[in-house]
Amino acid sequence: MSRTRLLAESWTAIAQQYEHRLAPLFQPWLDELVGSLDARDLPEGDVIVPACGPGIELLMLAEVLPGESRIVGIDLAAGMVDVANTRIAATPDRLLRQRVSACVGDACNLAILGRPPALILSCFGLQQMPEPSEVLLGWLASLAPGGLLAVAYWPPADGQQDAAWRALTDPALFKNPEALPLGWDRGIAARLADAGGTILVDDAPRHSMSFGSPADCFEVMMEAGPLHSRLLRHGPEHMRALKTSYCSHFKAPSLPFTIRPNAKRLLVRRAVVPSAL
Repeated sequence: MSRTRLLAESWTAIAQQYEHRLAPLFQPWLDELVGSLDARDLPEGDVIVPACGPGIELLMLAEVLPGESRIVGIDLAAGMVDVANTRIAATPDRLLRQRVSACVGDACNLAILGRPPALILSCFGLQQMPEPSEVLLGWLASLAPGGLLAVAYWPPADGQQDAAWRALTDPALFKNPEALPLGWDRGIAARLADAGGTILVDDAPRHSMSFGSPADCFEVMMEAGPLHSRLLRHGPEHMRALKTSYCSHFKAPSLPFTIRPNAKRLLVRRAVVPSAL
């Protein structure tokens, strides 16, 4: 099974679990990302939300952006799109419903859009895409002149300050991040600037997430998050061994604990093409 198909099947299977168990924990980062758009000028054009998941940010954007903006979510997983469209349909505001939609599609390549978007916003989808640095550069290039790119993603292991979060996929990552190989996003802000972007925000916000125990954290990520695709690929025996190894690094693996991972947040404006004299 290809990685693309695996991810589509995984996120479809756990779409409702993600919406109820994991998305609320990620909300502080999403609030910050959408909040960073406050009072930013946008050119004419649609708003595109790659990897929109259950569509929480679609309605948030509809409430803060001008009424003429059409907001389109794109996701690889049909199950996530179903959840997003159910959310949209349940919104009592008819005019808002008319502006917002979600569809199944390839969020990696937005150059195929008929009209360059005014804004591309993506929260926690980029890191799962193949060649994420190239995807990010492609998103910038697909924007209308003066358009905004607003992205939050989980950085590679060398950029993650919280060891308990960093090591969920591999307990060997409990080691000092300075000993880890450089991740794909090293120098990405400079590459975006070289490609014609003006960096407006480049930071790494941290927020707390609380779980019943390290084992509970692992199970939530496996049943409602990114570790589910690993379960599909490798099976329950592999995941039980990985969970045991992960929990062995904690002095009190059965007690509640809180982690404070950092995301990466980028807000980039595409250069405005000078008018012809």
